Amino acid sequence: MTLLIYLFPAMIDILVGANLFVVSVRIALSQAGPVAVTLVVTLNATAYMLGSQVMGRLVTEKNAGKIIMISCSFAGLVSLLYVFIPGLKLVYLLVMMQAFVSAGFFVPFQVFMKVVESGKNQGIIKSTALYTLSWSGGLALGPLVAGYLWEATSWEWVFVLNALLAFLTVAGVFFIDKYFVNQKRATDADKNTATTAGPYSKMPNLVWVSWIFCSISYLVWMGTRSFFPSLGEYVKMPKSNQGEVLSLLLGAQAITGFCFYRSRTWMYEVLPMLCFGILGVLGVACFLMPNSVLWYYLGALLLGIYAGAFFFYFVFHAISHPTKSAKYVAVNESVNGVAGFIGPLLAGLLASNISYKAPYYFGASVIAVAIVVQAFIHRRYRSAAAQLRLEFRRATDT
Repeated sequence: MTLLIYLFPAMIDILVGANLFVVSVRIALSQAGPVAVTLVVTLNATAYMLGSQVMGRLVTEKNAGKIIMISCSFAGLVSLLYVFIPGLKLVYLLVMMQAFVSAGFFVPFQVFMKVVESGKNQGIIKSTALYTLSWSGGLALGPLVAGYLWEATSWEWVFVLNALLAFLTVAGVFFIDKYFVNQKRATDADKNTATTAGPYSKMPNLVWVSWIFCSISYLVWMGTRSFFPSLGEYVKMPKSNQGEVLSLLLGAQAITGFCFYRSRTWMYEVLPMLCFGILGVLGVACFLMPNSVLWYYLGALLLGIYAGAFFFYFVFHAISHPTKSAKYVAVNESVNGVAGFIGPLLAGLLASNISYKAPYYFGASVIAVAIVVQAFIHRRYRSAAAQLRLEFRRATDT
């Protein structure tokens, strides 16, 4: 029953993905420049960063569920405002409002998830893998559903669907919070249970590495995503194909994250860092190829695999130390906001002042440099990674 909680990030990120896709394409269709299009994601990231900071100060284990329900209720109402205010004059304000209340879901959800999953044997690997699968899958479905629903009906129906998803999330969280979480708190209090730190608490704290290098990766990822509607219009790509490319990017990311369900040690090792980084460079480079949708599909697939790995790495290192995870999650969201602000803005400026392929030259170069430096840092911790592998092997043998 508690696995149902992992539907909620998917539902909210369908809302987020569809929202950003429809708004970006509508602005692109209005003949606005690349900066105006990428400004959507830039403002989204800014408001999300501010919302994350506010939520980081408000959220506790006891009120996480209630904050999620309030935030999702507002998300549904904002979605309906897009329908009742159909012009583009207030669209940037609505984007920022939606992003702020989205932070009111994702920040408390990670706390809510830990409460629900606490005391279970699968540990943080299961939670990280399912969470990555869920939110990435939601973002993947968002543009796909929006593209086809828009072509079949009109863009207004996309926001009606978004409102429905938000209100269904409210109902689902209410059910689990009332009939499972409250009961679990009472049971844990009676048993006076305490959580164990697990093997990862003995490992070097690499969260600072994840903040630096995942922010670089996230910057490129956000720039690629936010600029793609402009590129799609530039090469006269149908909206449905644009949605398919973005969905493939996010779908590959989701599946990759889930594939780490039983992983144990790669987050501390050198070779996986290099391999995933090479895929990231090749993925961005595919967008530099001749204007063919097949190249864009391949680029989305490779970049999605890379993104799934670094997002898993990002979340894992934030929550692997139970005593510091709440603080680290808040910093994670701030890093997302800063990189999400800079990435789309930089992509738009590069495209406007140099060429439509300049963001991809920049992205491939940045990932290549970052991944080499990160691999050298990981070399310092090879003995710790080897000790962790040995510990897991002994546990399996016994």
